[in-house]
Amino acid sequence: MLWRKRHKCTIMIGSLSDPNLHIEAKIQSTRKCLKLIERYRFGLAILTKSDRILRELDLLRKINENAKCVV
Repeated sequence: MLWRKRHKCTIMIGSLSDPNLHIEAKIQSTRKCLKLIERYRFGLAILTKSDRILRELDLLRKINENAKCVV
């Protein structure tokens, strides 16, 4: 429940497994998570070796407008 957080923080994605696996093209769970992070104005640090992250560039830019976004 991100809306309940009093203090905004940076959310880390991909520290244990890559968030852009092949199945991601079909289910788009990373994109759904990024939309929530942007909606509630949290920061983001995302770790990936995949170029699939470029599909999320629009959301990453929106996140970076309100908070820090590091890829």
